[in-house]
Amino acid sequence: MLSQSYYDKADEIIELYGRKPSSLIPIMQDIQGEYRYLPRELLTYVAKEIGVKEAKAYSVATFYENFSFEAKGKYIIKVCDGTACHVRKSVPILEALQKELGLSKKKHTTDDMMFTVETVSCLGACGLAPTMTVNDEVHDAGEGAGPAGEAERRNGMKIENREALTNVCQKTQEEIASYTCRVLVCAGTGCVASGSQKIYDRMKELCENVEGVSVEFQKEVPHLGTVKTGCQGICELGPLVRIEPAHYQYVKVQPEDCGEIFERTVLHGEPVERLFYHRNEKIYERPEEIPFIAGQTRIVLENCGKIDAESLEEYIAAGGFSALTKAFFDMTPEQVVEEVDRSGLRG
Repeated sequence: MLSQSYYDKADEIIELYGRKPSSLIPIMQDIQGEYRYLPRELLTYVAKEIGVKEAKAYSVATFYENFSFEAKGKYIIKVCDGTACHVRKSVPILEALQKELGLSKKKHTTDDMMFTVETVSCLGACGLAPTMTVNDEVHDAGEGAGPAGEAERRNGMKIENREALTNVCQKTQEEIASYTCRVLVCAGTGCVASGSQKIYDRMKELCENVEGVSVEFQKEVPHLGTVKTGCQGICELGPLVRIEPAHYQYVKVQPEDCGEIFERTVLHGEPVERLFYHRNEKIYERPEEIPFIAGQTRIVLENCGKIDAESLEEYIAAGGFSALTKAFFDMTPEQVVEEVDRSGLRG
């Protein structure tokens, strides 16, 4: 039960905005700002005082994510788990915070009421990913946040000019070319839903085991790489596994198939024909031969399924940021504006 001081404070806030239905949201915001949560008793009281039905007040409070009926800590930490932040590993950051503060998915606030840790869908600061807010103040990953910073963290360098970008491109192309065999597991939504994560984990395990004995059997062991790709557009055939440079496309792969893929294809370069796409007694070995894909001309998604979807370096190696480089170093600001205007791009 709330003390009288809570109601006295509510009266002050109500008088500030006026006793009218349109004042509901600002009154609720100020009350939550005062107590770091919205006491249910005060919401009922406010609704009565400004002439709003209690059900209406509760519908507003539950609709907006910023309102909370649970008491929160002095410092409210919100970790972004939008697409950009998720790809740049926001989940490990969230888990580290929870571990450090003794919190979990069900327990959001510390016992001493000092910290509350939550997730939000998007903070609108994707270029700084991964990001979080502490009491609504945005914090990024520090120096080296964003796309250029990702390359800096992984390569020990900043991309500040054309030469640096070219160096990253060449280095990554050489690294990709060094692989004797490359296993690409689709990590699109459809494939993940049908179990591609288990395929990736198993193939990763198998490849790592070989790498572990590579000193002893170096001449017999290929240089392996296992990565995740973006959606290839044939979700009903998932989980999908592509083997390069053989350019084999396996469909509907199951965890029990991984051992055979590893032994026959990865180690010895032999296809597993039963895992190819079959239609009308015809076998399609390569992804571009599958009828659904064969009739397409991919532009934006040209490299989808061919590169690591979580690697900025592989994006650069495939020609990423070439248009941005041209805009920075070969065009005047006026020419950039003119080019965008002529393109007809919107949004």
